[in-house]
Amino acid sequence: MATYRTNGESKGIYCLETNWFGDRDRTTVEPALSLLHRKRGVKVPYLHFFVATKQEFEYRLKKWALKEFSGYPILYLGFHGDAGEISLDDGSKVDLEYLSEILGSTCQSRVVHFGSCLTMDVDENRLNDFKTQTRALAVLGYKETVDWITSMAFEILLLGQLQFVSFTWNGMRSADIELGKIASSLRCHLKFRMHYRSVQRTVDS
Repeated sequence: MATYRTNGESKGIYCLETNWFGDRDRTTVEPALSLLHRKRGVKVPYLHFFVATKQEFEYRLKKWALKEFSGYPILYLGFHGDAGEISLDDGSKVDLEYLSEILGSTCQSRVVHFGSCLTMDVDENRLNDFKTQTRALAVLGYKETVDWITSMAFEILLLGQLQFVSFTWNGMRSADIELGKIASSLRCHLKFRMHYRSVQRTVDS
């Protein structure tokens, strides 16, 4: 990974996160975001919100879709998940189709990352439909049940690498290739899937 960003402005991260393991647990992805924000030569801006209910989730998601948050083109969804969906604290589920309804066609030049188990374990048609409806540049996530610490280590590399590419098809391809160089074992272990435009890449163990 390059030491200093040379390819345009920083890409802010808009993170929505669940209360992972109960009310008394302090597990959160925010320290990883803070690390990226504090890193000399990177300094990634971020906004972080805990959401517990479907209503809260929709409110924050619709906020992100507004032009005023165009400086935060990376949507990071930190939730428990299953194939094609994420789970909220109130027990409700949000699948790809419902998510695309909320977002509409607002995601041009934006990236959606599912920091959740199994959400990307779906056929390519569903991902293509999601990208077509939302106009998202790329959809990222895992096909496997993942260990929280292991996935967090990978995501620091992933989110950092996205700072050094343009948010275009060529930029996503460059990030994809670079991740293959610097984190090949991790991405294989996690079954990380990077689906961008009409091209997708899946690395399985």
